[in-house]
Amino acid sequence: MEKTYSGKHYETGESIRVHTNKGLIKSIESTDEDLDNFIAPGLIDIQVNGYAGIGFTHPELSIDKIREVAIKMQKIGVTTFLPTLITAPEKILLANLRTIREACIDPFIASFIPGIHLEGPFISPLDGYRGSHNLKWVLPPDLETFKRLQDAAGGRIIQLTLAPEREGAMDLIHYCQSKGTIVGLAHHNANAKQIHTAVETGARLAVHLGNGIANTMSRHENPIWPQLANNNLMISMIADGFHLTRDEMITFYKAKGRERVILTSDCTDLAGLTPGPYLWDGKEVILEAEGVIRYPEQNVLAGAASPLIRDLGIMKKCIGCTWSEVINMATLNPAGLLGLHNRGEIKAGNKADLILFQIADDKIKLLQTIKKAG
Repeated sequence: MEKTYSGKHYETGESIRVHTNKGLIKSIESTDEDLDNFIAPGLIDIQVNGYAGIGFTHPELSIDKIREVAIKMQKIGVTTFLPTLITAPEKILLANLRTIREACIDPFIASFIPGIHLEGPFISPLDGYRGSHNLKWVLPPDLETFKRLQDAAGGRIIQLTLAPEREGAMDLIHYCQSKGTIVGLAHHNANAKQIHTAVETGARLAVHLGNGIANTMSRHENPIWPQLANNNLMISMIADGFHLTRDEMITFYKAKGRERVILTSDCTDLAGLTPGPYLWDGKEVILEAEGVIRYPEQNVLAGAASPLIRDLGIMKKCIGCTWSEVINMATLNPAGLLGLHNRGEIKAGNKADLILFQIADDKIKLLQTIKKAG
């Protein structure tokens, strides 16, 4: 069944009609209509730990719960996301990876999930750099362990985030690079040589740059500068107004340029819930109304609770870019990193994953999310 959606193109401002059929964009035509809404690709979030009480590392994860997250992601403008599993006992990781693999047999769920993001357990054990990851389950990079996890996932781990300074990291990066798995760097205290060597070996992304890092460190010898300096490394940013300051966001954007920045929510299972104290992974954390989760014991943040579409407005306001540029950081750029050539752009033949929205008070007001249209 064919359907048509109209709006001003988010990049050109031209009024267009997008004709869809069987979940794909069939054609695009200009129109003289004076439209009051915009149309853009659906958002792509490469780091979703969970949502609305459902966590991808929770022992009770089920196919029905994964479907529920997908449905709720669509309601906040996200049409593609990577379920993200963090550091946990191998037994839980294996079980949940199998559950996600089985869930993706369902075409509806699979249309949202092109792959899985494994953040840990191969990260730094040091306080601050480890963030809120449980020290008990942190491991040094190990190829055989990763192979077991990838096998459980049915080969669906599309991104692995690790600490490059740990013994065994380079061998694992090289293996992932040879198999087409994207390697991200985070929760680490690597020096410049280790970071540049990791990139030369195949690492491609600095994950939530500026976070998962100690509050106090050397002003010269620290992990931030080499990751900013290396032009072969993209960065992801959490632009919720808490994880990074305005000056950090401006500096990161200027250093990397609009084509090498990806916005991600890093939202956890507490996102979408009522603000207040929670017991999360055995730790007492506080969900604040503004969409941030604090871990008072270590004086660090414990993930985010702000939807990606809200973060777009914060990013635009902080760095002064255009709406098209900031939207591309959550559509075109992540699609490019993940090799999703049929998403992230409004063009014939692409998936008909679209959002319709208006701009009010320098914020996006979502009107409709189109997913598998037709």
